[in-house]
Amino acid sequence: MTSRGLWGSRLGFYMAAIGSAFGLGNLWRFPYVVAENGGGAFILLYVFLAFLIGIPLVIGEFLIGKTTKKGVVAAMNSIAEDKTDIFSQNNIEEETAEITTRFSPIIAKMSLVLCLLVLTYYSVISGWVMHFLMQFLVGFLSPENFQPEATLLILKNNAWLQVMLTSVHLLMVIIIVAKDKEEGFERWMGYMMPIFMGLLVFLVYESASVDETHATLRYLFYPDFSKLNLSSWGAAIGQLCFTLSLGFGSMVAFASYFRDDAYIPSAGFRVAIMDSMICIFAALVIFPLLTIDGVDYG
Repeated sequence: MTSRGLWGSRLGFYMAAIGSAFGLGNLWRFPYVVAENGGGAFILLYVFLAFLIGIPLVIGEFLIGKTTKKGVVAAMNSIAEDKTDIFSQNNIEEETAEITTRFSPIIAKMSLVLCLLVLTYYSVISGWVMHFLMQFLVGFLSPENFQPEATLLILKNNAWLQVMLTSVHLLMVIIIVAKDKEEGFERWMGYMMPIFMGLLVFLVYESASVDETHATLRYLFYPDFSKLNLSSWGAAIGQLCFTLSLGFGSMVAFASYFRDDAYIPSAGFRVAIMDSMICIFAALVIFPLLTIDGVDYG
């Protein structure tokens, strides 16, 4: 087996795992689906499913990565090749083993396609973020010149600007990923994630000062289960898989760098809990600042 590096520290792993999950799914999509599905009742449903489905699936992906010490495609191919030993040791029926080994490499390749699709629109939106960040920094010097609506309009009407910003984002990703794991994304995540978390806490503090805070807290934490329906379950499961990066193969890749003495259940539990907390913090940031059509905060 080819020698594979290890995580420099547990903190480096947690920062990378949360960094994979932390993003638009938490800050953008989660408040939207909460508003669409009844507020506090949906949050309780989401947390319940995080324990019932999310944590076991995260642990499962971690086990695949730690056991094989490979990325998702190579890991699934390895499982398919070694099916006799693996499934016999775990008393799995031959028919079940055959189905699993036949489809697991296909599913692994589909996860790579999914990652590519997500990268295409994440890169564009990351370009937008960079553009707004530059305009925001300029706004410190001349606040009257910072006009968010005009900035967004410029982006929409200038395709080449979006191409350039997207290219800058992809170039940064390539440079970081091309480096050694410990010197590349582990170090960068170790720098960036504490900054993001600090900003998130600061934004929650600032949002708590607006007039709508009391009403939005009531909306978010006093559940009205009559607002839930069958589609709410699908929205919660979809949100859970998206924010925890389940099915993307990233958790398998991260776990392939685990040390032999790493305890998988506790790692999966902590990642899922931290991700859920970030989702709730994101809702605390967004809801007091926005008046959402169709949402009654009373």
